[in-house]
Amino acid sequence: MPLQHRAIGSLLAIAFLCVSAIACGRSPGRIDNNTVERPGLQQAAAAPDPAVMQQLRSELERVLAQRGIELDDTGQPLRSVSAIPKLVYRQPGWFSDFNGDTALAWAHYQQGDYDLNGEVNISDLTPVGIHLGKTTASPDWLTAAVVADGDGNGEINIADVTPIGQNFAARVSGYMVQAREASGEWHEVGFTPMESGFKSGPGLEMGYFANGGEVEADWRVAPVAGVREFSWNRYALTTQDFQHFDVQGCIVDGRPALVYERYGLTPDTHDGFAIAAVARPQSAADWYLEDDLGHFLYDNSPVAIASVDGKPAIAYVDYSAAPVSFAVMYSRRDSAVAGPAGWSTHQVASLSANPVRLALTVREGRPYIQFNNSGLEAWQANTAQPSGPADWSGYSAAPGFNDFRSPQCIASGPWLFSCGLGVTPAPYLLFNRSTVLAPNGSGSFSDYLLTPVDSAYPPRLMLIAGLPCVVVSDATSSSLQFLQAGSRTSASAASWFQHTIVAQPGSDLHWEPAAALVGGRPAVASGYNELRLYWTGGQFPDNSDQWSSQPVDDSAEPFDRVLLALDGLPLVLELGSASGNSQVVVNIGNEQ
Repeated sequence: MPLQHRAIGSLLAIAFLCVSAIACGRSPGRIDNNTVERPGLQQAAAAPDPAVMQQLRSELERVLAQRGIELDDTGQPLRSVSAIPKLVYRQPGWFSDFNGDTALAWAHYQQGDYDLNGEVNISDLTPVGIHLGKTTASPDWLTAAVVADGDGNGEINIADVTPIGQNFAARVSGYMVQAREASGEWHEVGFTPMESGFKSGPGLEMGYFANGGEVEADWRVAPVAGVREFSWNRYALTTQDFQHFDVQGCIVDGRPALVYERYGLTPDTHDGFAIAAVARPQSAADWYLEDDLGHFLYDNSPVAIASVDGKPAIAYVDYSAAPVSFAVMYSRRDSAVAGPAGWSTHQVASLSANPVRLALTVREGRPYIQFNNSGLEAWQANTAQPSGPADWSGYSAAPGFNDFRSPQCIASGPWLFSCGLGVTPAPYLLFNRSTVLAPNGSGSFSDYLLTPVDSAYPPRLMLIAGLPCVVVSDATSSSLQFLQAGSRTSASAASWFQHTIVAQPGSDLHWEPAAALVGGRPAVASGYNELRLYWTGGQFPDNSDQWSSQPVDDSAEPFDRVLLALDGLPLVLELGSASGNSQVVVNIGNEQ
């Protein structure tokens, strides 16, 4: 696929040169090729003393013994050994051009990886042996520090062997890229593979390019492993006293939060809310649960949740005047703490029919709601903290369709991307995007039929490097489909790429898909009798062979499902059924 091998071009090249030059104290306008050295040349220039290398190996064996690891004569472990790269975030150098395209640049960093090949092993002793005894006063300190000063104390000594032992066998496949808007949450944007790095001076330069669909205020990167094998912890968050519907989740202040419909309260249906007290909740005790917010919902009506200005906010459909009329409501929590807090609630719009599904996102720091009302209808708040209907503006957002079901919406800066399901002229996946910076009506949007699909479940929309991507199930072929736009401004289905993630006729593996970037790469959770997680090794897969999968649970039977990413690891929220009722279930993946 062309985008997979896209040349970053002058924008990224300039970013690399500028960041490298500034880091080395040179003018970014002049690059001295004579300063570029490669680790292999450095090591060949001064072979380490064999006695020194034996001393370093003895120290490494001592550190490895603390992990129960022994080495053979060649320096290979006597048993299978694996380690997870330390999750350490750093801010890259970055800048955007007038189109909003952004180039990032940073130096490869991995504890113990002194030869800069992405793997910590016996060969990382060599740079330590070459530069042993050097300090910041040494003429070639810049080179030595980058490749061998593992503890950062300004001296190369035997203590620099410790990071090798502590991280032995850790492999970095690339870097997860995250971003956030001014008042938003950190979210995953994409992935850059280790093999894309290039030598610049004494280090290894990494880079990333994001299309104009990503309009961010801050960026960060972290090294991640290639093999995505998880151990799963599954537990119930709510009881089975009532039937539950339509669970939705998001990240608030770095922690997962969710909202769900609680059906069966006589005579009303209400919504429940939960927020975790920690970033990676391992049991129900790690959550604060409000099982009844007191909002009046129409039976089997939609709920949605988003982080707005650092606090949870939900949108739902009020049933109090049904079946004469319905109302879209907005409610914002006063605090993001995992404890008691108040909610401020008001009506956004009145409707003559239940929209069945609605989407809530944040556009330029303000809440934005979409739902089906004889077409795609949108309501944008005029402030980050709306307090009543006067703080909202509504308009039609779908110029070409009078039916836009199960909408999913993502905002990036001023830009809006949506997808949904249509039934005319046949079951179809629909795509919609804003075409102006300040959309205010159907003339501000472009929409089109994306692909024929027969799905009973909402499509899932992601932005990868600023490009819209969609995961959707198809009942006819019992498959999961992955679609990627060729550009942020793709004007028709002809400029999209599509492939099958997995297909098994007659199976239920395509039921209730949920999708997100996990470790910077797309992942999908789906299945009825068996919940499975599918993931890829790169950010833009283009065929089914590039997807791997792993079972999560063999008795899921869900009504709804959400996939979230927490520090590059997956968390699946779902409504699991049992004994005629259902409960909110959490599946949290821990890397093995």
